[in-house]
Amino acid sequence: MPKFTREFALELSSIILMVGAIMAFFLILKYGFEDVLPFYLKEILEGIGSWIVWMVVLGPILLMGGGWYFFDGLKKRREFSKLMDTDSKAVFVRNYDRLEELAYYLTESHRQTFYEKRDEFKIK
Repeated sequence: MPKFTREFALELSSIILMVGAIMAFFLILKYGFEDVLPFYLKEILEGIGSWIVWMVVLGPILLMGGGWYFFDGLKKRREFSKLMDTDSKAVFVRNYDRLEELAYYLTESHRQTFYEKRDEFKIK
């Protein structure tokens, strides 16, 4: 995974999630509530026009993909913080492989925190 996408994975996935949510919102409006919409929303849907087909395809994909990646990133950050919050060298060594893997997928600051803790416990 390129460095840029690793550093900004949470931000990028939240943008993808929001774009997918907006597309899904307009799909719901178009196919569920088109007859009761206010004027300005009908104008937006008319502006979208035939591009709604792309929204049908891309909206759910972006919503699910961005949502999965966003919540996976949050889960990995939480797990990393939980595993790093130890004063025991034995616990750190037991979780070393998983911490190293999480540090690789997370940001540079997470990797730096991991390396500092590793050096603190004098692990090579």
